[in-house]
Amino acid sequence: MLKNPFGFLSYLLLRNDIGWKMLSDNEKQMVIEANKDYNTHRQDYSNPQIYGINRSTGGENWDAFQLRQDDIRAQVLLNLLNDKKLAKVLEVGPGAGFHTRLICEHSDVREYTAVDIGRAFLDYLSPRLEKIRGQRDFRYDLISGEITEINLTEKFGLIVLLSTVHHIPNRTAFFKKLGDMLADGGFIFCFDPSHYLPRILNLIKKCIFSGYLRKEFYLKNISTHHMCSLGEYRQITGQMKNLKIEKTFYKLPKKIEKFKWLFRSGALFSNEIGVIFKKAG
Repeated sequence: MLKNPFGFLSYLLLRNDIGWKMLSDNEKQMVIEANKDYNTHRQDYSNPQIYGINRSTGGENWDAFQLRQDDIRAQVLLNLLNDKKLAKVLEVGPGAGFHTRLICEHSDVREYTAVDIGRAFLDYLSPRLEKIRGQRDFRYDLISGEITEINLTEKFGLIVLLSTVHHIPNRTAFFKKLGDMLADGGFIFCFDPSHYLPRILNLIKKCIFSGYLRKEFYLKNISTHHMCSLGEYRQITGQMKNLKIEKTFYKLPKKIEKFKWLFRSGALFSNEIGVIFKKAG
């Protein structure tokens, strides 16, 4: 599928779970290896001090965190922590810890575990978490690697995935692993860029004007940045008897945010999607 421009374009435009199934085993391995390389060697991934510079939301590091009313990720996360009294939290892909700070400074959180493929991010978070541990009853664990390859026997009341899922190609296996680590009655909260009209139109634009379909380009840029959609999340939970979608959130591009009253659902025109899953129990 990835051997020609048409196949590559189809992979970009199709929903992630559909495109992933169409890849050969060799192509899947190519994407996985490209992910590992990209997610550890990109300049701002290997240097958290500069991560997210010039971003207005959802990208800054721990030291830059401020609770803003327009940060829907932070507001939903804070409401979950306040309402559910969740003491044990797992965060997959915390990066430079912008929202990690909100989690770990919350008085109800007593145990925090982070799993990230980037060792530099965890080294950056360590002294900041150590400072919290010196102030109150708080334990933490930082694990470098991919969550599907790590054996964690603990159960968590909340699993947080912020700008993480769109890096994962095989999401069914990913969520099954998370389901095993989620306590009965526990929650998964994820928030990622969405795969709807703004994303699709942007991809088409890049393919036409930015050379995305040149073979010498796309064979070097096949790491997964495949955005997320409710249809894929429903397909995943349909295979998991005890995990259900409890609530969804959509964020519209700023250009059309003021016209959101025109839309019955913000999904089609969204550029971000958030989902809260709950495990039966």
